[in-house]
Amino acid sequence: MTFIVGATVLTSIVLTGLVLLRYGNMRVAGKYPLGMFPFVAVLFCSGLDIAIITYPLTEFPIYEEDAAYSFASPIAIEIGFWGFIIWSFYFLTAFYFLCIEPRLKLFEILWIKVINNFVVMATCAFGGYVLLTSLPSYFPGLPDWSPIVITAIVIIVACYSASDIIFMKWLSICSMYGFFALIVGMWFNSGGDVVLLGQTLGEASEYIVNIYRFILPLGEYHEFYLLWWFAWSIMIGQFMSKFATPTSVRMLFVMMVIFPSIPLSIWFSVLYIYHSGGIEISPTWNLAMMTIGIVFVINTFDSLIRLYTDSLNLTTERLGRGKFIGGNFAIMAGLTAAYAFLGLKMEYVGLTVIFIYGVVYFNILRNRQTVFTNLNCPEVEGESEQEKMA
Repeated sequence: MTFIVGATVLTSIVLTGLVLLRYGNMRVAGKYPLGMFPFVAVLFCSGLDIAIITYPLTEFPIYEEDAAYSFASPIAIEIGFWGFIIWSFYFLTAFYFLCIEPRLKLFEILWIKVINNFVVMATCAFGGYVLLTSLPSYFPGLPDWSPIVITAIVIIVACYSASDIIFMKWLSICSMYGFFALIVGMWFNSGGDVVLLGQTLGEASEYIVNIYRFILPLGEYHEFYLLWWFAWSIMIGQFMSKFATPTSVRMLFVMMVIFPSIPLSIWFSVLYIYHSGGIEISPTWNLAMMTIGIVFVINTFDSLIRLYTDSLNLTTERLGRGKFIGGNFAIMAGLTAAYAFLGLKMEYVGLTVIFIYGVVYFNILRNRQTVFTNLNCPEVEGESEQEKMA
């Protein structure tokens, strides 16, 4: 499995480079284009989940103790698990759905469509599982039943949000501002030391020097992360391609790879100040972190529920809001329970996506003349939904 994961990462990086070299100046636009900031906000909040809040403080000690990560500071390792290379997977799949899928129409083939929508559902539900398992460590005094009830409520809220597209843009923008406020607030709470933050960011820059080390799995844990990101990549690329800002392919790369990695790096640096300084996080800040994490979960569920329900024509307009919310709650709650109690693993979902990658690459090669002759992005359609989100 390690060879398969490493080969897929390497292939994705090479293809990303080729796309930028060959089509960097080509103009692209989604069907419902957003402005730059709303697009990045939707990407950031849809492409991440609560793990960005809950995982880093538990992972810094791992990276300090494991010899596999001794080549750089733990903050640099953390960014290596979350930044740049990883976001390039999203860019590559977004380019595919913007410019190549309209020609190949592979995801309209029934068996690919079924597998793809299962991947979307299963990956979406993993965010619920992370929330379910994270709550007890942040609020140790909670009754045993509380995490299940809280997770169920979050899923219901997300299903309601997904029932109307007007919620998505503003939910994402508010989430971004909330995340920025959390970063600033926790930095001030840690002492607000500008020099220390600069030094920590300096340590984080070790990632750039060692970026090549993150192409192949560094161990089982890194391999799990890569599979997790692959599971996200195909559906986030599919989703974000609908809302791509009218711009060049090169600028789309900057928006999808560089821009999201900046707040991530700052956030991880603030958390690393807490870790390295032995600063205890108060219950109030624990609550603030978990609140933002829950908003990220709602964002993720909102975006991905919207993606698979549109694909399967299980929309609010067809089913009615009550059936839409009830049906999607049953699917998401059931798959969350499958992770918690039935042995479903994100690694299986990631491998399924790698299989889909293989099918796509094979068909691109087989139909390369059709695909690459006068390749361009289809014209933007002036749909009413664009006005709804404005």
